[in-house]
Amino acid sequence: MTVINKKTKTTEEEKKKLMTAKPQQKQESGRARKLKKEMADMTKKMKKKEQERRNGRQRRRQHVNRPGRKQQAR
Repeated sequence: MTVINKKTKTTEEEKKKLMTAKPQQKQESGRARKLKKEMADMTKKMKKKEQERRNGRQRRRQHVNRPGRKQQAR
């Protein structure tokens, strides 16, 4: 048992233990998690739009009532 730090009286074994200890992750709050997810979704959308702009294609709009197969089938 050799004391390294005279002020705090830590031993070599304790110092090793402290060095190898993994830092504990702080628990995220629900709001922080939600914000993080929202930001990820936004960046995903931005990338997708940018890609479509590069390709010269407009994104097909969804959730828009357009006369489609139903009316043609009649």
